This record gives sequence, C-alpha cells and structure tokens, in this order.
Amino acid sequence: MNPMRNSVGTSMGSSVGTAEERLVRRLPLPGLLRRSLEVRMVCTATVIGLLLIVLLLTFVTDRIRSEVFADQRDVILTDAALRASVAQAEFDSTTAVTVDEVSATAEQQVNGAKNSISSSGGVGVLMLRNEEETSTTVVNDLETDTRLRSLITSEMSRALDEGGARAQYWQSVSVPNNEGARIRASSWGPG
Repeated sequence: MNPMRNSVGTSMGSSVGTAEERLVRRLPLPGLLRRSLEVRMVCTATVIGLLLIVLLLTFVTDRIRSEVFADQRDVILTDAALRASVAQAEFDSTTAVTVDEVSATAEQQVNGAKNSISSSGGVGVLMLRNEEETSTTVVNDLETDTRLRSLITSEMSRALDEGGARAQYWQSVSVPNNEGARIRASSWGPG
C-alpha cells in the first residue's frame, strides 16, 4: 500500500510522528539540554537561584511581619497598662458610695477611656462585672461597642478568674469594623 502524497510530494502518513517532530523543532531547548552540559548547568543554576530567592523572600517577609506585630503589641500593651492603672487610681480615689454614684463614675471612666484610645486607633472599651462577684453594690456592664463582647474568649475569662485583676492579660483577636470586615487587634484584661 502506498502512502498518500500531498501536492508538495511529501508523505501524509502518521500525523503523530509529524506533530512530535514539529514540537521538537519549535522547542530546541530539550535537544540543546541533552547535547550541552553548559546549557544544563546554566538552567540548573537559574532554577536553583530562583528557588533560593523565593525562599529568602518568604522568610524575610514572615520575619518582618512577626517583628512588626511584636513591636506594635508591646506598644499597645504598655499603653493599655498605663490607661488601666490611671483608671484604677481614679476608681480608688472616688468618694462614690451609692450604686448610682459608682455607676456614674464607672460610666465616666469607660467613656473617658474610649475617647482617649480613639486617637491611638483603639476600637472600644468594655467593663464587665465578674460573674462570681457577690457585692451588693451592682454596676451594670458597660461597653462602648456591643460587637466587642464576643471577643472575650473563655480562655481570657478563665485567665482573669485565676490570675486576679491586677495582672495584664492579652490575646490576638479579629475585630469587626464598620464595614463588616475584621481587623487584627489585641484584647486585654485589667492592667
């Protein structure tokens, strides 16, 4: 059986062999890689170099992100401890006796703290009564943003219960903003 011939006189046999041959002719690199040690070394060095650059950039970016977070966290915790100690000193020096006077003082403290932290990027203030408190003077829970209550985890509450009110506690949380998105922040207990 004779293979068919086209108008140029070439055989129109199997198209698989012809397609492979055309692919090899278009991509001379595989053949060149097989024949030239120099090209193989250059390609290998380029690939290894690119991988090392990607690994280095990943490591450096992660390291910078961690350092920036740690620095920002330290500044926030220092500021929070100062604000908490000022608020506690004001509570300690108050002459409030009745429930209404104590509530008014607490509300002034929460609103003052909210105004104070707003300029430094603070989101809100919560003052919640200890669930195990048995005092007859009851002050309602105060909060400047109701969405923040859900940020107090059971771990944070447990740490406050076990460690007492004079220690400072914190944890990383995502805070909802006005558009419904969540931003990374820290919540903290009394300082």
